[in-house]
Amino acid sequence: MGMTMIELYTAATPNGWKASIALEELGLDYTVRPIALSKQEQKEEWYLKLNPNGRIPTIVDHGNDDFVVFESGAILIYLAERTGRLMPRDEKGRSRVLQWLMFQMGGIGPMMGQANVFYRYAPEKIPYAIDRYQRECRRLFEVLDRQLQDHEYLAGDYSIADIANWSWVHTYKWSGVSIEGLTHLQRWLAAIKARPAVQRGRAVPERLDLGTDAQEFVEGARKMLCLVDFVPVRCVASRERAEELHLLLQSLGIEAFLSFDEQAERGPWVIAVEAARHAEAQRLIDEEEAEPPPAPLEPRGGRWSNTVARKTLQPCSVSVQ
Repeated sequence: MGMTMIELYTAATPNGWKASIALEELGLDYTVRPIALSKQEQKEEWYLKLNPNGRIPTIVDHGNDDFVVFESGAILIYLAERTGRLMPRDEKGRSRVLQWLMFQMGGIGPMMGQANVFYRYAPEKIPYAIDRYQRECRRLFEVLDRQLQDHEYLAGDYSIADIANWSWVHTYKWSGVSIEGLTHLQRWLAAIKARPAVQRGRAVPERLDLGTDAQEFVEGARKMLCLVDFVPVRCVASRERAEELHLLLQSLGIEAFLSFDEQAERGPWVIAVEAARHAEAQRLIDEEEAEPPPAPLEPRGGRWSNTVARKTLQPCSVSVQ
């Protein structure tokens, strides 16, 4: 690929690390554009044009007609095929790597992700859900351990399959899953962690310490997963007005979102804010409404006079999902 420049849109998550570790292992020239997940930047229109699913990571290969690739597994395959590295070219070797890559995409990632949600982020602890996903993660770890008993790496030589699985599995403590007794898995985890390129890729876009940064990370994840308590602050009749209030609150640093509820008494467009800042949002909207917009000029008896006609928005009480 020569001096190809790749632009990486990413965040400090296992899926993001897959891409950055691969880029470091391949020694490719790339730039990083961090995406603020807690601020829902991945849902903004400019990013959705790159990645319709509104997730990270995404790459833009400026050396290949600005070709865009989203989905972490697809990115790994694309980079391996473009460079001819980290995946065998023979049919069987390639298939083995893809099998273990899909094992991560369809098993390790989703199950550890759900374990994280119920063990770390959910405001209400549900023992059945926590146990169910942690047990399934442990079972998948045992599958990896058996494979690694007779193999240094998952599919022969070190490959994108190892990168994908390691990016998730090394966070096992965060998911509350033990690797005790899985000696082959432990050996593999340590060997990959020791690779300089892995260490560099793991620090992109910023080094994340799940010990010291834990609370901040949890709060960010809760916002991203809509697990923060949001409560309605206004119901309005028009979408235009709802968007005005939404922008007002966002500009003042208050997390807010819009929803549509036909059952809302005072209008179907509902503006909800973080429960902790409900009173502040209420006050700001009240102050904004206390200053009427310029009134239209209307003729009266051959002269022009100002008349004011506007609706006062009222607080509402609805359930926002």
